[in-house]
Formats: sequence, structure tokens, C-alpha cells
Amino acid sequence: MGQLVNYHPSHMQNSDFQMGRDTDGFLLNTHEAHVDLAFVGHFTLAANGSIRMANLAGSAMVRIERSRLLGRAFGLLVPAERRPEVDAFLARVFAGHLEQSMDSELLCKGQARRSVYIGARRSLNGDECSTVVVDITERKRAENELRTSEIRYRRLFEAARDGVLLLDPGTGKITDANPFMTELLGYPRDRLIGKELYEIGLIKDEIASRNMFKMLKTGREVRYEDLPLERQDGRHQEVEVVANLYQENGRAVIQCNVRDITERKRTEGALATDASACVTMLNAVAERLTGWTQEQAFGRPVNEVFHIKRGTRHADHAGLRCIGVQ
Repeated sequence: MGQLVNYHPSHMQNSDFQMGRDTDGFLLNTHEAHVDLAFVGHFTLAANGSIRMANLAGSAMVRIERSRLLGRAFGLLVPAERRPEVDAFLARVFAGHLEQSMDSELLCKGQARRSVYIGARRSLNGDECSTVVVDITERKRAENELRTSEIRYRRLFEAARDGVLLLDPGTGKITDANPFMTELLGYPRDRLIGKELYEIGLIKDEIASRNMFKMLKTGREVRYEDLPLERQDGRHQEVEVVANLYQENGRAVIQCNVRDITERKRTEGALATDASACVTMLNAVAERLTGWTQEQAFGRPVNEVFHIKRGTRHADHAGLRCIGVQ
């Protein structure tokens, strides 16, 4: 806010602003009656920054009668800390013929400050300038909420203990990777950006990658279990991958969550090969997972309680950590 910008309609998405721009007579050679019908504030300022004319919308913005605005310095309508910016802005307006614009804040008697867009142009004779003021408070609030949301998402993204990859559905290439993903693979982030999943060993080959994208377009989610992942140092890890296709700010994004299940697979394998292992304890988590109570499961084979079969993942790792085995 407060930064001088070159005017272009794309800078503003506010409908009131577009209404103001549609009434081009605001800035030069506009009849006062037309100005009073405008939906945005309009002020005519003298070279010293004092207000010579204000329309009804401008008066309503600051909640001051028009008669009491005349002769007042325009800079007094903005917070004290923003006045140097506004004074410098008006100096640039009167120094040239080009329209200038900036974002600032406006004091509103008895109410909270309003975020505003200010556009101004010097008159042909150079002794005054026409100024439009557009309330952009809601747009600014939406931008701030979006920025806060993006910061919160970025923190979650970077702190996640699953590997996370973001991909461009159009090219199939990785556009972002969180720190845990680089830890999982042993590659720095810049080595992952621009690669396809098969190029980092996550999907078998290019054909499998294309098939995944086709399934995502129809089902929005694809799940892969027990994928072998090779790290940069040659070590292999078992991972499961869940890929989702969603819209982010109007564009499609694919997010792949990669979870290391090496320890779980090792535990499952150990229990599956020990037919004599019996349950001596079930905690509440394990009871929910199995449907057995502590009394029912005590002394029974682990394979029976968890329905474990070699090569399957029917025993949830959280449950396997919640039982006693004899």
C-alpha cells in the first residue's frame, strides 16, 4: 500500500472502480452535475493540495459535509502516517501530465479506516487536478485473508512429516517439494523441480505416469501401495502414494503425498512369519482396529486377531504398536 503504480484496469478488480473508470469525465473536463452522480469519490484539488470541490460520494466516504470539506487540505483525510506519501503523490501529479495512482487509507469520521485507491491527473492549465477515490476495503481484506491462508498452507506444507509433491497436470512435472520429500529421497529440492515422477523413481515409467494422470482426471484420487522407492544413495524404501487433483486459485494442481511405510512393512513381515505369536494385550486403539476386546483377544494368535497375511497391509501399523506379543 502507498506504492506509486502505473494505472491499468487490471490492477483493480473492484466493480466500483470499473464504474468510476467508465465515467471518464472524472479526470478532465467533467461537469459537476455528472460528478455528483458518480459511484466513487471525486475531488478537485488546488496545487497546494486544498479541496476545491467534492462530490456526494466523496463526502459520504469521509462522513464530512461537502461545505466543510472545501478549502481543507486533502492530506488531512488520510491517517497522519500516510500524509507524506500522499503529499509526494500530489507533487508528482502536478509535476506532469500523466495520470498517477496509488493505494492508501482514508479516515472516516466515527468509523474504521477504509482502504482506497486514488487516481489523479493535472488539469490542462496546471492549477488544479481531478482526483478519484475508490473504496477497496473489501478487496484488500480478501487479499489479506488469501495471503494469510497461503502462509498457513506453506507452513503446513513445509512441516508435514509425509513427503509432498506438487505437479502441473499439463506437463506432469514437479513444481514444488516439501523438505521431508527431499529428506526421503536424499535429493535437494532444486533437483526435483521440473522432473516427472518416473524420473525420480516414484512411478515405474512414462507410460505408468500417463496412466496415473488419466485416472486422476476421472477419479480425482489415485492411491498406490507398497511402491519401492530408491534413494539417491541407492537404499530402497517402501512407500505409499496418494495423488489428488484439485483446483487452486482457478488452476488445476496435483498433490502427491508420499509416506514411508518401510518400518510398518518390516513389522508386518515379522509378525506374519511368526505363527506362534499370541496377543497378551490390546489397547483401545487396537480394539477399535480389530473389533476384538482385550478379553476376547488374549492368548489368540496375532495373525487371527489382525488377519495378517504375508505381503498384505491389513494390519495397521498403529495397531501393531498397541499390542503385546508372547
